[in-house]
Amino acid sequence: MTVTNNDTSRMCSYLLKACSKGTSDSEPMDECLQKAKSLIPRVVGSNKSDISVLVRSIMTIGDESLAKEFLSSYLNNSERSINAMFDHIQTLVGLCGTEAITSLIADSLNTTRFITDPTGTANFVLKYLDSFGKKVAISQQHRDNMIAAFADSIRPPDKNISRPLKTSLDNFPLSAILALFVDEKPENGALARCVLEGYVWISCQAVKSSYYSSSTKPSDGPVLLTSATRSITQLCNVFGWAEYKDVLVDAAEKLCERGKSDIALALVESLAPKNEDKSN
Repeated sequence: MTVTNNDTSRMCSYLLKACSKGTSDSEPMDECLQKAKSLIPRVVGSNKSDISVLVRSIMTIGDESLAKEFLSSYLNNSERSINAMFDHIQTLVGLCGTEAITSLIADSLNTTRFITDPTGTANFVLKYLDSFGKKVAISQQHRDNMIAAFADSIRPPDKNISRPLKTSLDNFPLSAILALFVDEKPENGALARCVLEGYVWISCQAVKSSYYSSSTKPSDGPVLLTSATRSITQLCNVFGWAEYKDVLVDAAEKLCERGKSDIALALVESLAPKNEDKSN
């Protein structure tokens, strides 16, 4: 008999042994299933190692509903990094299928998750769509639903609220995110606007001096817009300058307020020549 002393790591290791067939520690799969279910609430709040071991057990048990229950439980905590789960999600796709997993992910993309980890959440969406969206592993509708959910999560619920960021936005993939909307689907113009509005808002939030610090430092504002002018220009060409004019003007004003008038000028100069013939 293995003694776990109510230790999560030991319990995970014991479960993995119990799932393995043909060993002295093997147990019936229905018992392994129940043990795995009881471990889910403990493991989703535990460390990466325990999560990895539980995922291996889930795949060994091979129960689709168990896999969905685990992933749903993890994703329900919006403050846990979804990007850290990417490799495990890829593994679970083999058991549950891409469309079921994509639906769970889309349902979990909310404002709390985005604000907690803007760059990680954005990078996850890009990686996931690159891994599965281009291989017709998910339907166009599921892909569109996921993109729409992500765009909506960026939209600020109230532009007047203030919420310090745990990390800077220096590596936020703004241009790549905006490029997702560069086609002529009517709804994409408004979704891209949501992304721009959300980025301008979140880029103006104070940033914590360190991850666990309560002190903050002023933000630089929407400085990444100059690196995304190609995507912005493409959006303007498809949906018209008028769709984004007020958002971009607001961004330029916020840059000037933060002493970044040189970046504001560069933004205006990079966009104005390309949009001089567009409607006002």
